[in-house]
Amino acid sequence: MRKNNQSVGIWMPVYIGDFLKTTNHMAAAETGAYIRLCLHYWTTGKPLPDDDTRLARITGQTVEEWLSCRPMVAECYQIEGGSWRNENLENDLQSAIESRRKASAKARKAGLASGKARQKAIKSKVVPLTPSSICVEHELNPSSSPSSSPIPPSLKAPFPENKVLKDIGIMGDKE
Repeated sequence: MRKNNQSVGIWMPVYIGDFLKTTNHMAAAETGAYIRLCLHYWTTGKPLPDDDTRLARITGQTVEEWLSCRPMVAECYQIEGGSWRNENLENDLQSAIESRRKASAKARKAGLASGKARQKAIKSKVVPLTPSSICVEHELNPSSSPSSSPIPPSLKAPFPENKVLKDIGIMGDKE
């Protein structure tokens, strides 16, 4: 069983063959109750309570309607110790939690690497070659001549001096 702080997100796998095998013999109300119980189980991550009033509410049925569906739906669960458990849902929950944990760790590692790369670039004063960085570099270092600049003149030519800085409001018109 998962801890309450472990989320599997907004999706739940449905294996069509398994679902049909489980529900083909059920009436529509029984199938609907089964689906609602599975969804509740998935979102809470906990076995269902063995309480007909609560199960009726979870399924959206009256207690009488639930009691007529209960025998068929109960076949899909192991009822013990005051709880309804479903082994397939438990296994899918654990797989989803593990997949999410791995994806989160991978994203965290990539984010840290990206941050370190940005810090290294800032420390070494590497400026990416983009039209706006070309103008920014020239504005920050106006004494640089085209021959001393690491940016080839062919990249500077199409961009009027300070135009990008003026366009984004960093620099006003010189008088």
